[in-house]
Amino acid sequence: MSRRMSTTLESHKAPIHIAAVTLRARDMGALAAFYEEKLGLDRIAASASRISLGSGGEAYLHIDAAPNGAPEPERAAGLFHTAFLLPDRASLGRWFLRTHGFGIAFDGASDHAVSEAFYLNDPEGNGIEVYIDRPRAQWRYEADGGVHMTTARMDVNAVVAEGQAKGAGDGRMPDGSRIGHVHLKVGDAAEAERFYAAALGLDVTHRRAPDAVFLSSGGYHHHIAANTWMSRGAGRRADGALGLAEVTLAVTDAGLRESIAAKAGGGTLADPWGNKLVLQG
Repeated sequence: MSRRMSTTLESHKAPIHIAAVTLRARDMGALAAFYEEKLGLDRIAASASRISLGSGGEAYLHIDAAPNGAPEPERAAGLFHTAFLLPDRASLGRWFLRTHGFGIAFDGASDHAVSEAFYLNDPEGNGIEVYIDRPRAQWRYEADGGVHMTTARMDVNAVVAEGQAKGAGDGRMPDGSRIGHVHLKVGDAAEAERFYAAALGLDVTHRRAPDAVFLSSGGYHHHIAANTWMSRGAGRRADGALGLAEVTLAVTDAGLRESIAAKAGGGTLADPWGNKLVLQG
């Protein structure tokens, strides 16, 4: 049965959005199997050094082999989570039922006002969020113009019931799914705000001072988040460390892409903690 969806994701309407995330894995095959079998992604391509996964024929998670890579300390900068965005609430309910059936431990299930999200970790400790957006017309805004986001308990039963009642699907990631945002661990939230606003021209949409900042393109609630909850004062990441290798940013406006690249001195840049960003059209 086809899982194809025609929904246009709010995150991908923006002129800058997340195209892909690349992870370095100690055991590439085992980690890819988790994302394919348990998380419900499709294997798009594979080689001796990289396995690419996604949905609808589009790869948006790359796993690179790094058998000798060094694990990063928990308090190091790097990846907090990769957030996979599904096209509708029914799909999220079916996905949860399928994944929960494997006995995987979930870290949480939250209602953020703009979205509903499940949280878990992969076998190598990389954080994962799987979520859906509420329609933008339902988003609320703070007095300063920022997006109103909260962390409340998700009504999991309602999400599951919608999945059971609406439409058909096998509980894997439907074809319309993509990466909606990336949440990073950094050493200083204010410094992260300055970097992402200046280097990419992202707008601050929400702050949880002094610990976290959320930034986006095109009015989305956030494409990049950065927090110091476990990493306050962290320095630059070790080269070749396991975990996050790079975030690929789709910059759909050629002029904007050229402007960012000119400021950065090329199409690849890194934030103050060594989190690598790659620009693509």
